[in-house]
Amino acid sequence: MSTEIEIKKMARESFIGIYEKDGYSALKTAVQDFIARKTFKGMDPNVRNILKGECAEILITARIKDMQENTDVETFSVKGLCFTKLGSDYTTELDLTLFTPRRIYLFECKSYNGKKTLTREGYLKGRFSEIDVYAQSKLHAEFLWSRIGQCHIGKVNKSDPAFQMILMDVSDGVCEDLREPKYRRVLQYLNVDTLDNWFRGVEKEIQTGTAQWDIMRLYDVVGELHKNSAKMFQKHLAQNGGK
Repeated sequence: MSTEIEIKKMARESFIGIYEKDGYSALKTAVQDFIARKTFKGMDPNVRNILKGECAEILITARIKDMQENTDVETFSVKGLCFTKLGSDYTTELDLTLFTPRRIYLFECKSYNGKKTLTREGYLKGRFSEIDVYAQSKLHAEFLWSRIGQCHIGKVNKSDPAFQMILMDVSDGVCEDLREPKYRRVLQYLNVDTLDNWFRGVEKEIQTGTAQWDIMRLYDVVGELHKNSAKMFQKHLAQNGGK
């Protein structure tokens, strides 16, 4: 039986092949067909769920690549950054993070089947699972700040946050966002249909907005952190009961 790592590798190679040959629109269609169960019919539901989570990160990564080709702003992204908070022994893992001079974008990828609701600051509830995505993302931002705060330029401005938290939903079924507007801004909700247009806004923002981060210094600091991600991930699994 294929391991989860092998399954993810298979998915990545298949979908990235579509992107490299036919572009982002073709990749988006392939992911939508996969979510709607139009392709890979008869696949084990557990395997499909694993692949849906991988699809979210593949879509974001592909769109970041397009963004980098569309702009002349230095940016980079890291998948699976795992590290400890400065002064702590506790670990956290970030799904995917986009670093730009303007802002750092923290993507949290979820795939809950069926109808879902998003309430309070960012509490996601599906038929069988629920999680406080806001609390999770806020923790990630706090951990990351402890490690890269020295790369921030100028004063911290609450009205112009240095981090943007994002919930990326790749699943079947509708998600009803019942939150107040202020919470929708703090933790933005995206899905396969809205991701491309959202990135168009980011492209404009990073080219016209005031820089808040020293991107070259960030590259060095985050690069050093990422060197230990594999080791930290094993520690992360041990701290969370193998999950």
